[in-house]
Amino acid sequence: MWHVEDVKISCVDRFEVTKLLCYLNKISGGKIVAQRGKKGEYLGMNLDFSEPEVFKVDMIDYIKNVLEDFSEEITGSSPTPHADHLFKIRDKDDAKYLSEKDAQLTELWHNCYSYSVEH
Repeated sequence: MWHVEDVKISCVDRFEVTKLLCYLNKISGGKIVAQRGKKGEYLGMNLDFSEPEVFKVDMIDYIKNVLEDFSEEITGSSPTPHADHLFKIRDKDDAKYLSEKDAQLTELWHNCYSYSVEH
């Protein structure tokens, strides 16, 4: 058993794409869903090929959804997504447990992250 999701296929010759889709449908039991056109959405990105020799991509809708779901005020920034303390191991006696509010924020962050991975 295998699973493939969110595959972008493009070619100058539409017929070649059609042949590939027919083949994939044949080997998958007809479970392929295709989206064609000059504009589309792929992995949270809006792709726009509507102007000759121009390709536009944005993630505005995706970012709006993330910001709506994660309504906590963002008060700072970081040059990297990690901090040094992530690589240090504390003794069990020094462990600090999250408050209920922080646990809820952590769950919300994980939900937003999951949304970003899935969409």
